[in-house]
Amino acid sequence: MGNFYLANASSINLNFLIYIENLYENYNYSTETKNIFPWLPLNREALLNEGELRIKAKGLWSTIFNSNDLYENDIDYWINNKFSFSYLFKADSVGIEAYEIVKKSFESWYWGIGYRLCTAIFSDPLVEDYHDKLVAMAKNKKLLLKDVKFYLQVIYDIPPREWQLKNENMIVISPQTQLPTVEELFGMCSVS
Repeated sequence: MGNFYLANASSINLNFLIYIENLYENYNYSTETKNIFPWLPLNREALLNEGELRIKAKGLWSTIFNSNDLYENDIDYWINNKFSFSYLFKADSVGIEAYEIVKKSFESWYWGIGYRLCTAIFSDPLVEDYHDKLVAMAKNKKLLLKDVKFYLQVIYDIPPREWQLKNENMIVISPQTQLPTVEELFGMCSVS
């Protein structure tokens, strides 16, 4: 088995991007709101058009998701504003103000209960169960698990379908999605 390590993570940066995406979904829906979290009373003039947001948000997701050291540096990236979330709002004073309101609202939710919901309540029990099943499967198949740190990256809501959801270091899971099978994870974590 070597140095295989399975853990959960709940990136503040990836979750903030989902938070912004959901906020836009509420404003772009024809009846004003889809009743998805969050809904904040914002000036529509602060928001990008839907097409521009989709392109920018998908690119930003890819940049964050494929950061080699996301797990180790996620909080530092947040504190130091490594990722340009403000570009997901108009660049005028109305957009800047809306971005600051949205960021403050997100931080109060994430640090208040969001992180704990994603990890302690939802994914902590999954890690041990998946780990035990992966180790048993490797033993039964007489295969090795890779010497890697692999993460169940917990996002509080479902990302858009066209966004990348797995790479060699992690797979995205959410309380709103079907969990990956042990076989799928084994395919990602075993030495062929």
